[in-house]
Amino acid sequence: MSNKEIISNLNDGSLKNKAPVEKSAAPYSKPTPENSIILFIDHQIGLLSSIRVQGLSDLKNNVLGLAQTAKALNIPVLISSSNAQWQNGDTIPELKAIFSDQPIYRRTGIINAYEDPTFRRALEKIVEETGRDHIIVSGVTIGTCCTFPTLSMRNDGYQVFPVIDACGDGIKWNLMPRFRE
Repeated sequence: MSNKEIISNLNDGSLKNKAPVEKSAAPYSKPTPENSIILFIDHQIGLLSSIRVQGLSDLKNNVLGLAQTAKALNIPVLISSSNAQWQNGDTIPELKAIFSDQPIYRRTGIINAYEDPTFRRALEKIVEETGRDHIIVSGVTIGTCCTFPTLSMRNDGYQVFPVIDACGDGIKWNLMPRFRE
């Protein structure tokens, strides 16, 4: 495998939403293989092992099923990781294998993937090149990895569709003693 890693600049700050909240509502239209992009946010070994979920293997299978669907339908994808060099670990190998030709956008501390300048530039480039504006989101946690980018992208006029079955339910803090008080 030869996934290229694109690392955000440590000096970059968070990007704010482009549109004011009162102008952010977009009318609904359904996602199709022709109008969608899929984001895989922070499906990393360390994070997956520390999330609360009924069945970790089910969650992983749902993420990989979504990835295989994207591949089969030629839906563009963006893959991100957060602090991969530390406790969060590398992107799960199965996801990297499915998209071995895709870069992984490594964020270095900005929690909301959409606020990361490097990640957002990559998303905007795909939107510009393809005309697609329906964003399907799978994040390792529903509460941060999926929710924050979803709200920000909706604010900026995108149609956003979280895949709840391909998101976990938060960190088991007892497994992360470094962050406990």
